[in-house]
Amino acid sequence: MHILTYVIVLLQSGMLLFYQLPYYLTRPQDKSRLWHLILLILLILYNVTRGLFPDPTYNLLLIAQNVIAYGSLFLMASYFPFFLYKVLELENLRFHALHIRQKSSMQPTNSYLTKLEVHVLYGTLVSWISMTIFPFFQVSQWIEVLVTNIGFMILNIMLISKTITNVRMLEQSLTKFKAEQLNRFRSNCWNCGLSERETQVAVLLCKGLRYQEISKTLFIAKKTIEGHTHNIFLKTGAKNRIELIQKLGLG
Repeated sequence: MHILTYVIVLLQSGMLLFYQLPYYLTRPQDKSRLWHLILLILLILYNVTRGLFPDPTYNLLLIAQNVIAYGSLFLMASYFPFFLYKVLELENLRFHALHIRQKSSMQPTNSYLTKLEVHVLYGTLVSWISMTIFPFFQVSQWIEVLVTNIGFMILNIMLISKTITNVRMLEQSLTKFKAEQLNRFRSNCWNCGLSERETQVAVLLCKGLRYQEISKTLFIAKKTIEGHTHNIFLKTGAKNRIELIQKLGLG
């Protein structure tokens, strides 16, 4: 195995073990992470088999070695269009597969990709198309590995960057929503005439805490909590905790 192939396999294995796999295990409902995980596994398999085979020094028939090496290439080449279709939502790619004779450009149906990302995507496709001429010119292993992997490495970095950006945007949206919800809650408590202590008790009631738990949290007697709770329901007009949540704007 060429040293460049070895380094690329190490980088991709690190990306798989320390980012993609942990992220998928924490969010198994995110199917795009699963498709990306499979892509990395197939890419690593391809690099390992192409780096090791064919080698006449192995106690394995050369024809079998070629079958393994090019079989991994076939798996990777077959899976890549599916990956693009599922993860990048390229509906027109499906159109190509179902209606070969009708002309259509492979453009994303949404704004998921920027122009730069589209160029990277096309560059990755071109690098794999170039695989067909490598055997004819007997290109050395390091050139083949570099050409076929550089596009995927950039694509992986691009997808990881986009994932991080999306997570940050989601966290910012949640923080903004929680802030707006808290302001609405405080305003409703003020309008209902709740005191500061009653507001604190109301928050814990809406979270589902029992009187004993609220007493330990606020360091006040259980009897006092019961009195505050009576006043809260009286002032808000709520009959139970569900109505209280709705009236105070936490529902």
